[in-house]
Amino acid sequence: MALDDSRDRLWLIDDGKCAGHPNPDGGAKVVGIDPANNRIFANIVLKVPVLPGRLSRGQRRKIVSSIPSRYGTSRKRCWTSQGVRFYHVCSWRKCTIAAAVRIESVEILLVDVPTIRPHRMSVATMNCQTLVLVRIRCSDGVSGMGEGTTIGRFAYGEESPESIKVNIDTYFAPLLKGLDATRPGAAMAKLRKLFQGNRFAKCAVETALFDAQAQRIGVPLSELFGGRVTDSVEVAWTLASRDTRRDIDEAEQMLDRRQHRVFKLKIGSNAVADDVAHVVAIKKALGERSDVGVDVNQAWSESDTIWALPRFADAGVSLVEQPIAAANHASLKRLTDLARVPIMADEALHGPADAFALASNRCADVFAVKIAQSGGLLGAASVASIALAASIDLYGGTMLEGAISTIASAQLFSTLKWGSELFGPLLLTEEILTEPLRYEDFSLHLPQGPGLGITLDWERIERLRR
Repeated sequence: MALDDSRDRLWLIDDGKCAGHPNPDGGAKVVGIDPANNRIFANIVLKVPVLPGRLSRGQRRKIVSSIPSRYGTSRKRCWTSQGVRFYHVCSWRKCTIAAAVRIESVEILLVDVPTIRPHRMSVATMNCQTLVLVRIRCSDGVSGMGEGTTIGRFAYGEESPESIKVNIDTYFAPLLKGLDATRPGAAMAKLRKLFQGNRFAKCAVETALFDAQAQRIGVPLSELFGGRVTDSVEVAWTLASRDTRRDIDEAEQMLDRRQHRVFKLKIGSNAVADDVAHVVAIKKALGERSDVGVDVNQAWSESDTIWALPRFADAGVSLVEQPIAAANHASLKRLTDLARVPIMADEALHGPADAFALASNRCADVFAVKIAQSGGLLGAASVASIALAASIDLYGGTMLEGAISTIASAQLFSTLKWGSELFGPLLLTEEILTEPLRYEDFSLHLPQGPGLGITLDWERIERLRR
């Protein structure tokens, strides 16, 4: 058998001497398989035995003339360079792919989708979410999808939908084109070395690369991160109308539909006493049927939090998320040491380095892990590993993303047993998938297909995109 993969071109010859399966004609065989449909387009027997690495002109001509023109072969060569797969005939063993798989294009779309109701936080009120979708096309015909959606544009962080698009178009895409698509880690290492920050943009690109690679090898995305231990992830719902009666009614509906039984209340915009009264009333109304936590989004001082924490504990509140400024690690540690309610770090976590710093000083009881905020799936996995080593609990956070980042997060979170708030798609008025994500029995159920396991509704996306 002769094999030559120079310059990303490849041909494969079986010299007719396979043990147990000799070629009765005594010569070499070549079989070509169309990767689009797995059908044989060439099954060639060369009557004369072939010396390793050698083909006669007539043998070359016979091979090349049997390969369809759409594969771009040259009659001066006996190989093809556009994705034709050759199989070893005697044992029917896959030998290789004919050409190295390259990144061909990187496309960014901004898709504006209204929300089902105003989503009120201490930093912003959202009536519409802009999904930042990234599609990476590869030379083997596989396309991977990623998402880099933010909250409230610059009100929450240093990236906006527009800045993500501009930076990927201007800096990331030219660097990525032509790189080996089968090595997402190497591609991302180049981006991280050359470009600082841009965590959301990097997350979108990395997700698309891993989605494509998982599709390529035919496994769910979760299998690239150790394999899932569960096929569903429990999902909390955020109550963010600031209207106590409306929030209670909304929670009751979710419980009746068996959609959510864990609720997080967005607070921090009103006086501390008013926020506490709002939370206590909702917890009292829902009772033991559900868990209730709060997210302050950095709006309080340390003194405000110290006043509120015992009242939350007495009411049965299960979690307090990022009550103070993200940079104030010392204060966060004091609150964690003091509180009878677990304290969760969120905005303080921008990747593994922050996770290590917080874990080293035990500045929180729980880490809210978000793939975008961590700079990607790899960064989020590292944050989770640091937390587990420090006996810090994990919670799967959301940036109110659409279906792509939501299911990408769920694929990662399924490799460990932890709760989440991956409800983003349920907050949107428009569905961008041909088949919506499955939320039932208080959980998001993961698809079984390769990659992200979802199919996008491109007709609807084209209608919604800017």
